[in-house]
Amino acid sequence: MNQSERFDALLRAALLEAQRLDWAGVLEGPLPEPAFSRRYLRRRDALLQNPFPVLRPLWQRALRAAVWMLVAAGIALGGLWLNPSTRAWVEQVIFHRYPEVDEYRFSGDPEDVGDLGNIRPSYVPEGFVETEAVEFMGDWHIIYQNEDGTRITLYIIATVDGSSLGFDNEHSTRSEITVNGMSGQLYTATSSEFSSRLILSDETRHCVYSLTSTIATDALIKMAESLGAVSQ
Repeated sequence: MNQSERFDALLRAALLEAQRLDWAGVLEGPLPEPAFSRRYLRRRDALLQNPFPVLRPLWQRALRAAVWMLVAAGIALGGLWLNPSTRAWVEQVIFHRYPEVDEYRFSGDPEDVGDLGNIRPSYVPEGFVETEAVEFMGDWHIIYQNEDGTRITLYIIATVDGSSLGFDNEHSTRSEITVNGMSGQLYTATSSEFSSRLILSDETRHCVYSLTSTIATDALIKMAESLGAVSQ
């Protein structure tokens, strides 16, 4: 071993010793538990409570699920289909609810969608002004803001194949709503630190409106009631 190699070996040993001393308290004590997600902890608890579940054959489970889905769909849609606004919502929107996220996927013909850029609410809560309006591939993202920095976000999304909307569902309660003949969903925040959201399907313009803010849901509904075409 020449002088250069001996120097490299001594330097490596010194660095390793320094690292050992810096981390001695962590390595010698119990390791902290990782910050597991809530979804992981729920699945882990379920597995510990029933580590050896009795499973039906895959074909039997699939058949059972399909039967119940048909029964539920028949009961629900049989009555709802008589309502024109609800029928439009079902035709244009596919809804998926996951443990932590709600997702809406839209379907429709792009040829049916016109210019959505001139749609605005005639009512805006006092103190709020439009600060931004951005168009992306036919959809619109519009922001209203007051002096305190509170925001109201309006998305106008064309209901065409491939369009979708997804967001966290853990901090709000969902309920069905109809505004000016448009069916939709109202997500009411569980506390003031989280945002509420109103989603409506407009069959006439072939689009979906999404209003989001920490302000009261009554104000969001009032804004939705005033949506319409304005002169640019």
